Amino acid sequence: MRGKNRLPKWLSLSTVLILVAIIVAAALIVGGMTLWRAHHDEATGVEKGMGAVVTFFQTGFSKLGDAVVHLFRGPYWDAQTVEEYLSLKQEVASLRAQNEQMTQIQSENERLTALLDVQQDYAQNDPICARVINRDQTAYTSMLVIDKGENDGVAADMAVVTAEGLVGRVTQTGASWARVTCIISNDSGVPAMVETTRDPGVIRGNLAQGDGAQLLTMQYLPTDAVVTPGDLVVTSGMGGVYPKGILIGEVTSVQRGQSQTASVIVMPAADFVHLEEVMVISSQTTADAQEGAAQ
Repeated sequence: MRGKNRLPKWLSLSTVLILVAIIVAAALIVGGMTLWRAHHDEATGVEKGMGAVVTFFQTGFSKLGDAVVHLFRGPYWDAQTVEEYLSLKQEVASLRAQNEQMTQIQSENERLTALLDVQQDYAQNDPICARVINRDQTAYTSMLVIDKGENDGVAADMAVVTAEGLVGRVTQTGASWARVTCIISNDSGVPAMVETTRDPGVIRGNLAQGDGAQLLTMQYLPTDAVVTPGDLVVTSGMGGVYPKGILIGEVTSVQRGQSQTASVIVMPAADFVHLEEVMVISSQTTADAQEGAAQ
């Protein structure tokens, strides 16, 4: 039966034996030359002749080695084998691309599911889901552009959140887009409070530190406030922009100066590096809006 990878006729047993004999002879010649040079400083005519012979065989062995390598790389495969190989290679590449696409879809579904779960919590705040379509960050500010605007009910000073926590507020709107100023910006101020003690303060961005950590600082706490690492910080609802109780982040360190003023560092709950989907919410609940309209 004809094999797909059958070797050429010239690569027979007798040929292999002859090649082995030549290799052994060449090894003996090289060994003799080495011993001869150990006792003679100058090469004789015999030695020069032996060197020429060895050079001839070395060149032949090099070409033979290249031929063997080329042989087993596949030039003697038949056309059907080559076609099957190329077809399988293309199929593997296609499956890899499909797998990557499925991974992306699964990841997006998980994010959207988490956002929809949070949407139930803000059902009274007219939530609007949006995608992040652009980012703009400088040494002092961090901005996002989302794909929902005035036509979708988005207005300035609406809060923006994710499933993890607070992102920022809408500062500029267009017909089908809106610009969001993130709470990590230096000019951002969020009325907040420590969840456990209810001590009030203001959260400000800390981008000016330039360490890339995107941390927050809690200021204007009462002098007798008790804050410890691990405490959660949430919005206080003051100011009329951010609804009360939205998670901002977790206290990572607390330091007090001579004036007993606490310097509180907060790690934001939202991941500002990997934001892809957000939710815009109004500070005014549906019930409040209906009550205002009735009056």
